[in-house]
Amino acid sequence: MLAILKATIYNQFTMNTENNKTILPGISNDIAKAMKEKEELRLSVLRMMKSKILYVNARGDLPDPEIIKIIAKYAKELKESIEEAKKVDRPEAAKKTEAELKIVEEYLK
Repeated sequence: MLAILKATIYNQFTMNTENNKTILPGISNDIAKAMKEKEELRLSVLRMMKSKILYVNARGDLPDPEIIKIIAKYAKELKESIEEAKKVDRPEAAKKTEAELKIVEEYLK
């Protein structure tokens, strides 16, 4: 009886953690797609997002809510970069960073 209870608890725990891990594999799939379609900007942004996630946890086993926090922080950094680029009168840099931000925001919806 105790073994059945332990197995049930283990299965529920592993099922819950597996269901919360969909963003990182999605980013990896999107990287492959961007490579095939030769979308350089998208590929660069996705690689940076994945790098930031793996920097926090090299095993890549963070649950989605934690990954969303990392992506939100990256989006905030990009927004600050846009503001700085506008302050120093670099509209082309601001425009490129805005395009990057749009890609990042797709993962925050």
